[in-house]
Amino acid sequence: MKIFEAYPDEQNPEWHCLCFSVYCHNHNIEKAKEEADRIVALGVNLEHYLAHIARSFHQQKENELAKDYLLKAIRLHPTDNDTLDILGDLALEIGEITIAYRCAEKILSDHPYHIKSWFTEAYVLRYEKKVEESLDKLEYILAIDPDNMQATIEKIRTLIILNRLAEAEETIKETIASNKDNHQPWQFILKGFSGDIAFLKGAWQQAGKLYSAVYNKAGLSPSQMLFFAECKMKNHRWKDAERLLKEVNATDNEIVESHELLAEIYLHQGRYDLAARQFRQCMVLAPDNTMYRISCSIALLEGNHKKSAIKILQDTVKTSPGCWEAYSLIAIIMVIQGKAKAAVTALKKACDIEPTAREKFIQTCPQAKQIIELLDRKDSEPNKDV
Repeated sequence: MKIFEAYPDEQNPEWHCLCFSVYCHNHNIEKAKEEADRIVALGVNLEHYLAHIARSFHQQKENELAKDYLLKAIRLHPTDNDTLDILGDLALEIGEITIAYRCAEKILSDHPYHIKSWFTEAYVLRYEKKVEESLDKLEYILAIDPDNMQATIEKIRTLIILNRLAEAEETIKETIASNKDNHQPWQFILKGFSGDIAFLKGAWQQAGKLYSAVYNKAGLSPSQMLFFAECKMKNHRWKDAERLLKEVNATDNEIVESHELLAEIYLHQGRYDLAARQFRQCMVLAPDNTMYRISCSIALLEGNHKKSAIKILQDTVKTSPGCWEAYSLIAIIMVIQGKAKAAVTALKKACDIEPTAREKFIQTCPQAKQIIELLDRKDSEPNKDV
């Protein structure tokens, strides 16, 4: 970097862009921003440079800065549809879906048959859980271009999300009937969708066969890999399921359902430490889901890590005081440790929140009778809060 600083070319935006890229590569965000602002001040070919700046900041996980420079680019060219098209793509790439939708909307106001923008709106709406509206956009594309295979594929995907499985099946059959080339890549996509439909109908064997055929030829999406792993689990093929889930995690380690399924496998196999590790990852990815905390505590308890289990449970009742399952599990641990009064205190709190906690405690705790008797005594006074 010193050589660039020693021989500056202050009026050349390309020079500043090079400096910007080096600073970004070295994670010097403050200096990178200074160079970005110098590029903006020069005002030359900004739509190109601003798109590069926004993308680079996104790659550095500086998403607010990425958004700022993306908006600068849009403000420079609010009516240039070609530029808006490029910036809309970038907005999708960096996760700024509202901006992407706005770009598509503006383009469609001038060019109502711009299919790419209809796709953008469909993707954004589906991401925002407005799935019916997303389907409407795809239907509009197919009204313009009935042979658009991408729109057909996305329509089937959307119908499956909406659990309109019969319609999805019928669309698959119609698509295959009207397109006889069995060697096209979309054939594998449709077969994968057929696997999804079979899985959602509970036809595990059929789903597994369909997924296996696609997996060996073209690969599956992450969600299909999870379904495929569940098919293996249903057939007690634990090692195959574990391998598939590890493959998912190697590609994307932030899919909470993958870690949850791995934890279930390890629990079944009695590998409690590994199960607890996976549930801890679930806790990181979904911190508001108290059931991952409960499950992690159970795995730790089964692995004879009572202190770690009680620590998680105590933290849970502090942050989620309505979590009766945590109080109930604390009661069980207190029983194991021979602390009957503390067990009564915890169980009473669980029952105050959820009346069925009493019966569930009886079903899960071998020494439940003694604790219930203490709980039922009118003069029973818990010694302290848990």
